[in-house]
Amino acid sequence: ENKIVYAFLALILLGFFSLLVYMTWQRERKITQTILIFLFVPIFLAFLSSFFVPTIAPKRLLLVLPQFFFLISLGVNSLSKKWQLPAVALLLIINLVSLSAYYLIPRFQREQWRQAIGWVEENASEKSLVLFEFTEPFGPWAFYQKGKIEATGVFNQGNDIDLNMPELVGGKNQVFLFQYLVEMIDPDRKIGKWLEQNNYILRQTVDFPGVGLVYEYTK
Repeated sequence: ENKIVYAFLALILLGFFSLLVYMTWQRERKITQTILIFLFVPIFLAFLSSFFVPTIAPKRLLLVLPQFFFLISLGVNSLSKKWQLPAVALLLIINLVSLSAYYLIPRFQREQWRQAIGWVEENASEKSLVLFEFTEPFGPWAFYQKGKIEATGVFNQGNDIDLNMPELVGGKNQVFLFQYLVEMIDPDRKIGKWLEQNNYILRQTVDFPGVGLVYEYTK
């Protein structure tokens, strides 16, 4: 992505929304303070928790959207009559453009767990295993999978990979490894290296938006 373009657009939008908030502040200072608290406290808490778990994502901050629109609507109402209609039109354009980007550009969409799990089950066999770089399979796996293939977390019995892996992959000639959250849990990619050092060959890699890469190893 071109970060300069993103920054330019963000600054324009920030200026527009800041103007509306300022107009609200000028007329309704007390209610503006209250709304700002309910708007920024969840965002600040999400920012703090993001140091431990990945919570900074649009879908996880939807709870502040009503406060945001309420604040913006007060700002529009604070404008003179001749500027209210153009402001509303601009807000609608921003929303329509954003929704179009969401529906038309895959990387902006929700995590494609259903597609990733469907692909794994379609290409799996009786001697296949799905590995997650965590203590257990992630929730979406439990929700979407149809019980066709065994799945487990690499660290379900501790952090010693050399001790865990032989027991986990024993008798399996095909391993699907999910990259999800690997940067936080296994930044050195030790699981993939272990598989390659133990006669597993990386056959293919498929990228599912939001889920990340899914690696297929065969022996």
